[in-house]
Amino acid sequence: ARAKSTIEKLVNEVFSKISSPITDEFGEYVVSTSAQDALEQSLCHIKVPLAELFKEQKSGNPGFDFHTESHSNIIAFGEAKYSASINPYTKALDQIIGFIGMCKDDMELTDLSNFVSGQAIDRALNGIKAYVAAFSINSQNPTNILKNVLESECLTTLVSYPELYLIGVEINDPRNCAE
Repeated sequence: ARAKSTIEKLVNEVFSKISSPITDEFGEYVVSTSAQDALEQSLCHIKVPLAELFKEQKSGNPGFDFHTESHSNIIAFGEAKYSASINPYTKALDQIIGFIGMCKDDMELTDLSNFVSGQAIDRALNGIKAYVAAFSINSQNPTNILKNVLESECLTTLVSYPELYLIGVEINDPRNCAE
């Protein structure tokens, strides 16, 4: 019941407009699901439904965008950022740090307990958490962007956690390509 209004919005207001250039909102869904898929396929994470499907707010959820449970039973709190023109990794990292400061990860544990193991919840309650910064890449040289992410000052705050994932997602929109 909680997800019904969000699903209707996704179908009627977001996915139905895909024939136009990618919107920031749709781009964020693409980045979120792509990051979850990469973690699941490459590192055996278990995906949790996107946060907007189980949080109370219809859209623009007030916390992390997506979550997974890692193979070591640690909840990964993910923030996704999309831009058609820049590489928004700093925005994703800054938002993660801000959410940690506001304890948004802890606030989400009640809802997450329906999707992750009890061991993962216990670890999160003891401060054992993971974070994921997922962002669109707009560059002819994605490797340089990922090098820039690794040199970001924001990482000094996040490397103290047992798991940190940085995921760049290249979005190839054929409507932006010359024929």
